[in-house]
Parts: sequence; C-alpha cells; structure tokens
Amino acid sequence: MSPVKQFTCIVCPRGCLLTVEITEPAADAVSGAPNYLDAVRVVGAACGRGVVYGRQEATAPLRSLTTTLRTSGADRPRLPVRSSADLPLERLLDACIALDTVVAQAPLRCGDVVMADLLGLGIDMLASDDLAVCPANGASHG
Repeated sequence: MSPVKQFTCIVCPRGCLLTVEITEPAADAVSGAPNYLDAVRVVGAACGRGVVYGRQEATAPLRSLTTTLRTSGADRPRLPVRSSADLPLERLLDACIALDTVVAQAPLRCGDVVMADLLGLGIDMLASDDLAVCPANGASHG
C-alpha cells in the first residue's frame, strides 16, 4: 500500500484538507526515466497552488525561520531576524543551533544580512528591524 499523508493546506485562507498519496514512480514513455511528478497524487485541493503545496509538503517540507539574536553595542539585547527563503524542515534545528553563537553588531538596518549562507544552503538571515548603537558609552548586551 502506498503511504498516505493528510494535512491542511496553508497557501490561502480556505484551508483545504489535503490527502496526498505517494506511489512508485512509473517510467516516462519517452525517456524511460522515473516520473516522480505523477508518483505524488494530491486530492482535496481547490486550486493548483494547493496541489503544488501538497506535493512539496509530502516529499520535501520547507519552513521559514524567524528568531532573535544576541546583540553587541546596541540599544537592546536582542534583534529579530528571518530567513531570506524557506529551509528544509530537517535542517531547522541545525540552523537554530548555528544561530545560537551569532551576535548581531550594531548598527543594522531592516533587511541587512546578519548571517550569510546559513548551513551552506545559500539562505541568508536578515534583520527584521533596525538596530541602533547604544548611546550610553557603547555598552553592549550579551
């Protein structure tokens, strides 16, 4: 029996209940290569975006990462940051562990790259807010 997964689509507010069945890929009629696209069947999506989301979520789920980092020389102790793109779900904990050692240096503007190429994935961590220099004799947090 093929594995079946169920989850709620989050692409739009409709929240369709998706049922995704993953089967053994059949060979392509022209090239003979396995056709993985047809090996994932999505039922319950009211639109094409839901089908794409269902395939992605069932085969290689992705998540955005938002967190805070310690700061140095700043007017507050933590800076909110976000990933520039979605990360593979299985690398999310590794990413958090890697970010635990990062200290954001003031000054920073919203959108500035705080850490480039997180885990070699080509994904940057971006400041989600401005970070000003601490006016009181450069005292730092951390």
